[in-house]
Amino acid sequence: MNDILNGRIEVVSIDSSNAEGITEFLEIAKTAKASFRYFESRPLTIIEHHKATYLVRLDNQYVGYGHLDYENEIVWLGIAIADDYQGLGLAKVIMSTLVSTAKLQKLRQIRLSVDQDNIRAIKLYDDFGFKVVKKSGDIQFMEKEL
Repeated sequence: MNDILNGRIEVVSIDSSNAEGITEFLEIAKTAKASFRYFESRPLTIIEHHKATYLVRLDNQYVGYGHLDYENEIVWLGIAIADDYQGLGLAKVIMSTLVSTAKLQKLRQIRLSVDQDNIRAIKLYDDFGFKVVKKSGDIQFMEKEL
Protein backbone atom coordinates (compact mmCIF):
# COMPACT_ATOMS: atom_id res chain seq x y z
CA MET A 1 0.00 0.00 0.00
CA ASN A 2 1.06 3.53 -0.72
CA ASP A 3 2.82 4.96 2.38
CA ILE A 4 1.11 8.32 1.83
CA LEU A 5 -2.22 6.60 2.58
CA ASN A 6 -1.03 5.12 5.86
CA GLY A 7 -3.39 6.13 8.65
CA ARG A 8 -5.94 7.59 6.23
CA ILE A 9 -7.63 4.26 5.45
CA GLU A 10 -10.30 2.56 7.51
CA VAL A 11 -12.13 -0.68 6.77
CA VAL A 12 -15.69 -0.37 8.10
CA SER A 13 -17.98 -3.32 8.81
CA ILE A 14 -21.39 -2.67 7.26
CA ASP A 15 -24.82 -3.87 8.35
CA SER A 16 -28.38 -2.56 7.98
CA SER A 17 -27.69 0.26 10.47
CA ASN A 18 -25.03 1.88 8.26
CA ALA A 19 -25.84 0.50 4.79
CA GLU A 20 -26.27 4.02 3.37
CA GLY A 21 -22.50 3.99 3.00
CA ILE A 22 -22.92 1.52 0.13
CA THR A 23 -25.11 4.02 -1.71
CA GLU A 24 -22.45 6.69 -1.16
CA PHE A 25 -19.83 4.35 -2.58
CA LEU A 26 -21.92 3.40 -5.62
CA GLU A 27 -22.47 7.08 -6.43
CA ILE A 28 -18.72 7.67 -6.87
CA ALA A 29 -17.80 4.24 -8.27
CA LYS A 30 -18.22 5.35 -11.93
CA THR A 31 -17.14 2.68 -14.39
CA ALA A 32 -16.14 0.28 -11.60
CA LYS A 33 -19.87 -0.49 -11.54
CA ALA A 34 -19.58 -1.86 -15.10
CA SER A 35 -17.55 -4.82 -13.87
CA PHE A 36 -19.19 -4.96 -10.42
CA ARG A 37 -22.83 -5.66 -11.24
CA TYR A 38 -23.88 -7.15 -7.90
CA PHE A 39 -26.38 -4.46 -6.92
CA GLU A 40 -27.93 -4.21 -10.41
CA SER A 41 -30.16 -7.19 -9.60
CA ARG A 42 -30.27 -7.05 -5.80
CA PRO A 43 -31.64 -4.60 -3.27
CA LEU A 44 -29.35 -3.11 -0.66
CA THR A 45 -31.14 -5.18 1.98
CA ILE A 46 -29.35 -8.26 0.59
CA ILE A 47 -26.49 -7.42 2.94
CA GLU A 48 -28.61 -8.77 5.81
CA HIS A 49 -27.81 -12.23 4.41
CA HIS A 50 -24.08 -11.64 3.88
CA LYS A 51 -21.43 -13.40 5.91
CA ALA A 52 -19.58 -10.06 5.92
CA THR A 53 -19.80 -6.67 4.23
CA TYR A 54 -17.13 -3.95 4.35
CA LEU A 55 -16.46 -0.53 2.95
CA VAL A 56 -13.06 1.09 2.65
CA ARG A 57 -13.04 4.70 3.78
CA LEU A 58 -10.27 7.05 2.72
CA ASP A 59 -10.33 10.56 4.16
CA ASN A 60 -13.98 10.14 5.22
CA GLN A 61 -15.16 9.02 1.77
CA TYR A 62 -16.21 5.47 0.94
CA VAL A 63 -14.00 4.39 -1.96
CA GLY A 64 -14.11 0.58 -1.84
CA TYR A 65 -16.56 -2.23 -1.17
CA GLY A 66 -16.29 -5.94 -0.40
CA HIS A 67 -18.55 -8.77 0.72
CA LEU A 68 -18.84 -12.46 1.43
CA ASP A 69 -22.28 -13.56 0.28
CA TYR A 70 -23.75 -17.00 0.98
CA GLU A 71 -25.86 -18.16 -1.96
CA ASN A 72 -26.89 -21.71 -2.87
CA GLU A 73 -24.38 -23.23 -0.42
CA ILE A 74 -21.50 -21.25 -1.96
CA VAL A 75 -19.73 -18.29 -0.37
CA TRP A 76 -19.11 -15.64 -3.04
CA LEU A 77 -16.59 -12.86 -2.66
CA GLY A 78 -17.18 -9.54 -4.37
CA ILE A 79 -15.10 -6.36 -4.37
CA ALA A 80 -15.04 -3.02 -6.14
CA ILE A 81 -12.82 0.06 -5.88
CA ALA A 82 -13.99 3.45 -7.20
CA ASP A 83 -12.21 4.39 -10.42
CA ASP A 84 -10.38 7.41 -9.04
CA TYR A 85 -8.88 5.29 -6.24
CA GLN A 86 -7.69 2.24 -8.17
CA GLY A 87 -3.98 1.47 -8.13
CA LEU A 88 -3.47 2.63 -4.53
CA GLY A 89 -3.48 -0.83 -2.93
CA LEU A 90 -7.02 -0.55 -1.59
CA ALA A 91 -8.13 -3.77 -3.30
CA LYS A 92 -5.41 -5.61 -1.39
CA VAL A 93 -6.70 -4.11 1.85
CA ILE A 94 -10.28 -5.26 1.24
CA MET A 95 -9.16 -8.68 -0.05
CA SER A 96 -7.00 -9.25 3.04
CA THR A 97 -9.92 -8.32 5.25
CA LEU A 98 -12.34 -10.64 3.42
CA VAL A 99 -9.96 -13.62 3.34
CA SER A 100 -9.16 -13.15 7.04
CA THR A 101 -12.87 -12.93 7.85
CA ALA A 102 -13.56 -16.12 5.86
CA LYS A 103 -10.84 -17.94 7.79
CA LEU A 104 -12.14 -16.66 11.15
CA GLN A 105 -15.61 -17.89 10.18
CA LYS A 106 -14.04 -21.27 9.36
CA LEU A 107 -15.31 -21.23 5.79
CA ARG A 108 -13.84 -24.00 3.63
CA GLN A 109 -13.71 -22.13 0.34
CA ILE A 110 -14.69 -18.87 -1.30
CA ARG A 111 -15.53 -18.24 -4.93
CA LEU A 112 -15.77 -15.25 -7.21
CA SER A 113 -16.55 -14.39 -10.79
CA VAL A 114 -14.59 -11.88 -12.84
CA ASP A 115 -14.76 -10.52 -16.38
CA GLN A 116 -11.97 -12.17 -18.38
CA ASP A 117 -10.78 -8.78 -19.64
CA ASN A 118 -10.33 -7.45 -16.08
CA ILE A 119 -6.63 -8.31 -16.03
CA ARG A 120 -5.84 -6.17 -12.98
CA ALA A 121 -8.46 -7.98 -10.86
CA ILE A 122 -7.40 -11.42 -12.11
CA LYS A 123 -3.81 -10.70 -11.08
CA LEU A 124 -5.01 -9.63 -7.63
CA TYR A 125 -7.03 -12.82 -7.23
CA ASP A 126 -4.08 -14.93 -8.43
CA ASP A 127 -1.87 -13.18 -5.87
CA PHE A 128 -4.36 -14.17 -3.15
CA GLY A 129 -4.29 -17.83 -4.22
CA PHE A 130 -7.50 -18.05 -6.22
CA LYS A 131 -7.53 -20.61 -9.04
CA VAL A 132 -9.65 -20.64 -12.19
CA VAL A 133 -12.25 -23.41 -11.99
CA LYS A 134 -14.48 -22.55 -14.97
CA LYS A 135 -14.83 -20.16 -17.88
CA SER A 136 -18.20 -19.27 -19.35
CA GLY A 137 -18.45 -16.69 -22.10
CA ASP A 138 -16.70 -13.52 -20.94
CA ILE A 139 -16.65 -14.58 -17.27
CA GLN A 140 -14.23 -16.75 -15.38
CA PHE A 141 -14.96 -18.35 -12.04
CA MET A 142 -12.23 -18.66 -9.44
CA GLU A 143 -12.06 -20.24 -6.01
CA LYS A 144 -9.77 -20.40 -3.03
CA GLU A 145 -9.55 -23.24 -0.54
CA LEU A 146 -9.08 -21.99 3.01
